[in-house]
Amino acid sequence: MDCYKRSRKTVAVLLLALTLCLEPAACKTAQKEVISDEALTVLIGSTDNYRNYLAAIQDKFPDVKLDIEYYAGPNTTEYIQTKLQHDDVPDLVFAPNIWAAEQQKAYLLDLSGYDFVDRYALSFQNEREIDGKLYLLPSSYTIGSLYYNKTLFAEKGWQVPHSYEELLTLTKQIREESDLTPVCFSGAYPASYFRIMTTFSQCGFLTTPAGKKWTEEFAKGNASSEEGFGEGLAQIQGLIDAGAFDETDAESRDSDVYERLLKRQAAIGIPQSKQSVFAEMMEESTDEFGAIPYYGQRDGEVILSTAVGFSFGLGRQLGEPGNQKKLEQALEIMDYLSSKEGQMAMMSGAADVLPLVSGKLPDSFPPYQDIEEYVESGRIAPYFYTGYEDIVMQAGDAIKAAMFSGQPLKNTISAMDKAKRAALSGSSDSYLAQADADFSHEQTVQYIADVLLEQGKGDLSMVTTGGCINGIYNNNGVNGRLFSGKIRSSNYNTILPGLNTLLVNVTMTGRQITELLEQGRILSDENTGEQVAFAYYWSGLEVTLQDGKVTAASLSDGSRLNDDTEYKVSMAAGDYDEERFVKAAETGNSVADAYMEYLDKHKNIQIPEICRK
Repeated sequence: MDCYKRSRKTVAVLLLALTLCLEPAACKTAQKEVISDEALTVLIGSTDNYRNYLAAIQDKFPDVKLDIEYYAGPNTTEYIQTKLQHDDVPDLVFAPNIWAAEQQKAYLLDLSGYDFVDRYALSFQNEREIDGKLYLLPSSYTIGSLYYNKTLFAEKGWQVPHSYEELLTLTKQIREESDLTPVCFSGAYPASYFRIMTTFSQCGFLTTPAGKKWTEEFAKGNASSEEGFGEGLAQIQGLIDAGAFDETDAESRDSDVYERLLKRQAAIGIPQSKQSVFAEMMEESTDEFGAIPYYGQRDGEVILSTAVGFSFGLGRQLGEPGNQKKLEQALEIMDYLSSKEGQMAMMSGAADVLPLVSGKLPDSFPPYQDIEEYVESGRIAPYFYTGYEDIVMQAGDAIKAAMFSGQPLKNTISAMDKAKRAALSGSSDSYLAQADADFSHEQTVQYIADVLLEQGKGDLSMVTTGGCINGIYNNNGVNGRLFSGKIRSSNYNTILPGLNTLLVNVTMTGRQITELLEQGRILSDENTGEQVAFAYYWSGLEVTLQDGKVTAASLSDGSRLNDDTEYKVSMAAGDYDEERFVKAAETGNSVADAYMEYLDKHKNIQIPEICRK
């Protein structure tokens, strides 16, 4: 089709395939047998962004076959990284965060020559270009700033600040004249602290040529965080000294920040994200709200932080011989997702801005009107996160301690430098165990059932398969699968049921156990009432199933499962109906800690025999 031609490179698909085959990175997968009419593979998580992306594709292309792997587990980022390390790359790639440059070059298809790329704003193309190539395209984005209650400011006679010094002066004035919190903050998220530090730093040093050079050296471990983030930390210290923050915000979430602004409990708010939630809340208020950009220490320094919802691209294997039909379908999808219609189909809220040349600030989010001049003049910078994941938590903890507990802010520098050194040396990602082979999803679920039994010490154990059925996600079951190779502290939890869940022993009768084995875990759609069932896997039982019915069941010791006898079932909290089964004794361990203990005893993990047949 003409609309998918490479206008700037004029390279046919067959030549692209030949080029890829000649490159070493592609030859690893070139030996695989490829069937041209196979379904396009895609990994889908449980967030709204994933759902919108998938819905946009399915609604526009109902006849395109998709092989969907649903992942609703606790560590999407590491699960994706683990899949990449095992050359398991989907055809349609959804990236919650920008991948490292080397990963993009190794696993993704170069899109730079296709016409649909020209629809994107040049700033996004330049940001994402790697050695003249482009691999990941952006979805809509939001603009981060400080928000304030315009109506309240007018009533109090407070002047909107137009510099950092004016912000400090206003902060002191608000503290002296009222009981309001001058600046409320979403302190529950470590990333919130990292974002305010880096955005203030982007006002000055980080956006200079010297700052860009520093980012390269810091990534190699050849520079201190003080040079790159020192200005931002100094500005945070200035706000602390001016009395900007209240301890009550140490555990505040974005919704709390917005609520405090609406209820006039705070004058200014700095959220981490979720501006679309703010848009909905503003509709219920008679007050008006505005936005203030981030100001640097020197005159004229001003920046706004942009956060792209997600990125998307194509797996490099689509350029290999035999995949021409799949590539054609995938390019058609990319062409649509890069149109105004496709981008709007993926949008998640009223504050989203299209990343296209034709993209304008939406009227549906009034605060944007106050910062439009800065956006149009290019005073925007991408959220400083990718490549710094290994220091976000440490920076967040240190800044939080300074904001709300009086600890020295300078501790942030040493915490970040120490974390960076540990990440580069590998000491922060310790070896736990080794898996002998790639597991299937079913084998992984069975493996976790075995773990729960040994660690929970119940009469038996049960755990559901995770994933998604008809749009209903099971976050509390086992998602994904275990891959061969080293299990490390960074990725061990990718297959665990739930997030920070407890390991409990639930009291059930034999009859109730049989019922769950037959019916599974019933979950409902809150909007439609539709119900779906996620199957339970077990360990410690010998069960015979015929046509979905249990015809025989006995425990490990050979005794028959008795309908009226009570048993202790080791399970992950949340993986059963807690209103029905109220007798659940805590084991004193979380599932994650129990699994760590298990791996300490079992260093070589082998594929288990699946009980559910």
